[in-house]
Amino acid sequence: MTYNGIIKKSRTYDLAAFMGLLSAAQANLPMVQEQLGDAYGWIMLGCSMALAFLRKKTTGPVGVK
Repeated sequence: MTYNGIIKKSRTYDLAAFMGLLSAAQANLPMVQEQLGDAYGWIMLGCSMALAFLRKKTTGPVGVK
């Protein structure tokens, strides 16, 4: 089973939405970063790596194969 994405069938859009939710949580709930501690940096690094991977894999507009 492959994951095709929820937003416009795009994994990149889904990841962007997830990162937006994380950013909103960080801006409105400063204790989130405090609770995650050192893991917060690793989470952001993982998100960056996922974005780079999806960008490398994506060669055309959404919906075009």
